[in-house]
Amino acid sequence: MATFGPTGLIHSWRDTALNTFPPVSDEQTVAEAVAPEIVARGFASSLGRRETHDASSPDLLRVDFLFPEARTDSPHLGLALEVTSLSDPVRRALGPRWVRLADELSTAARAAGLPRWTLTFSFNHDWRQALPLIVRHLVNAQGAGGTLPGPAIPGVSGLRPTHDPWGGPEYEPYVEVYAEVEYGPLPRQILDETVAANIAKLEQARPAATHLAVTSTDWEINTADLPSVQLPDDVDVLWLIAGITTDGRMAGWYTTGGAWFTVTGDPE
Repeated sequence: MATFGPTGLIHSWRDTALNTFPPVSDEQTVAEAVAPEIVARGFASSLGRRETHDASSPDLLRVDFLFPEARTDSPHLGLALEVTSLSDPVRRALGPRWVRLADELSTAARAAGLPRWTLTFSFNHDWRQALPLIVRHLVNAQGAGGTLPGPAIPGVSGLRPTHDPWGGPEYEPYVEVYAEVEYGPLPRQILDETVAANIAKLEQARPAATHLAVTSTDWEINTADLPSVQLPDDVDVLWLIAGITTDGRMAGWYTTGGAWFTVTGDPE
């Protein structure tokens, strides 16, 4: 179950093999987390300086990052790192829906003179049918001093008063909505397609060693569902990232083809 906050960002998630970690924020963060693992796992004795490329000018490579001084087991210097993410367009499209629900609930709650509330709602259900039931429960709870048990409304898994200071309409929505989305295991086809889509970038960086780091927050990652990965010739190492710890360590897996190896994010 993934829970999305009112801004449309992942609020929290848990996969089957690792603990809960903050979501991956950007490519630079991923590069900084993967780099020490590249050395720790023996893919390079040293990396040296990191250059940002991403075709930001005509003389730069299409790959995201290049370590031109990296020493690997190749006779050539250099290591290229491409960072990409897996995302489900269906889940990405939910953003406008829960923003609309938050707006409509906030309007109704203010009109009824209600305090600030936090709602957790599953968008596998029809929020328009649930909307009047939610408002009715808020009104009844207000009359009972906010002590009513949780409502038996399809799609609602949490509805509680928010006691944080309310600063006015220019801040957060009056009723915050957290959207719950059930998700299944990462499809092997999606991973294979993502690897294939990045081959050309890494191929351009040869003869440097090539690493591809893939992040995912829209699917539950279980490497038992992704056995015997065969990497194309221009991808030396594939990193599959579940999250990054608050102090910048990667949690996830890596493979050079065949078996997966776990990176827990724990300090050495």
